[in-house]
Amino acid sequence: MFAKLLITFILVSILLSSSKYVYAEQTLTIGQHERLLVLAPHPDDDTLSAAGLILKVFESGGKVRTTVITAGDGYVDAIKDAKGKRKLSRSDFLNYGEQRLEESSRAARLLGKGFIQLDLFGFSDGAIYPMLVSHWGYKRPDKSEFTGYSHVPYVEAEDKGLAQDGMVLRNQLLEILRSTKPTLIVFPDVMENDSDHAGLGMFALLVINEWIAQYHNTVNPRLLAYLVHWQHGWPSGSETKIPIDLSTTSLFLPNDLPLRGMSRTCINLTPQEI
Repeated sequence: MFAKLLITFILVSILLSSSKYVYAEQTLTIGQHERLLVLAPHPDDDTLSAAGLILKVFESGGKVRTTVITAGDGYVDAIKDAKGKRKLSRSDFLNYGEQRLEESSRAARLLGKGFIQLDLFGFSDGAIYPMLVSHWGYKRPDKSEFTGYSHVPYVEAEDKGLAQDGMVLRNQLLEILRSTKPTLIVFPDVMENDSDHAGLGMFALLVINEWIAQYHNTVNPRLLAYLVHWQHGWPSGSETKIPIDLSTTSLFLPNDLPLRGMSRTCINLTPQEI
């Protein structure tokens, strides 16, 4: 189905231009006036995965649009730490989701100096994969186990009241592709060790394939899958849950991530970009 789509892996973490490495990862070529679309399952995934690429695209005279699907409101441990309590209420999850959406807006303004076009959908944490496989067609929207809502409740979200339904998300993403006509599309790898990430990767391939078919294969974006969640202690040191500083070392994709006939791609960031 996707034979005509070029899917590569992009490493958009911290790679210094002076770094020496032996991995078979190709340097990503960024053309002039690229139109970059970054799809992120949660607030912060857009910057974790593609902040360096976003800067490079701007430096080359391009445009950037980022779309954040959920409010990330189900991060239980983080909310407990922030609130200093063991038992959380629905309002705790809602307040945290609103906070994360606001943080995402501020991060986009800081990174893009006001030039990033940002979409905040505000669906509930954990809703993406269920919307893909179980809640499709407006009949029975997915109800969040955290907030208790089956629609988007957030003021900061672009479309407050949007039903948590797979067809709704599909239509929203398809409209973004039509209006943006991206030349580069960045989305989570379908093998990510997180259901929202993997689910959005599947949604992305589904919608991109439909968009290309509608244009009779006259559009040919480059597709770049990123990796945030993996297993077996990647990146090295992450299993300790202690913050690790990667600003002075290169970060490579894990060796046990299957290539699946595709290629690995990296970008080199200057100290200023980092």
